[in-house]
Amino acid sequence: MTQPSRLAIVPFVSVDRMMKLVLAIGVERFLTELAAYIEEDFRRWELFDKTPRIASHSHDGVI
Repeated sequence: MTQPSRLAIVPFVSVDRMMKLVLAIGVERFLTELAAYIEEDFRRWELFDKTPRIASHSHDGVI
């Protein structure tokens, strides 16, 4: 597998890695912890930059 770019802020999680994670810790724990992270983000909602982004179009679709 190729290494992510040093510029990658958020690492890519493949389907295979996601399946391994869920199988390793269990569906219930995975969903509980995921929900906790989402809730934590929403509690900081006012701190997020909510500036609309302009779409960039290419021949392959929208970026």
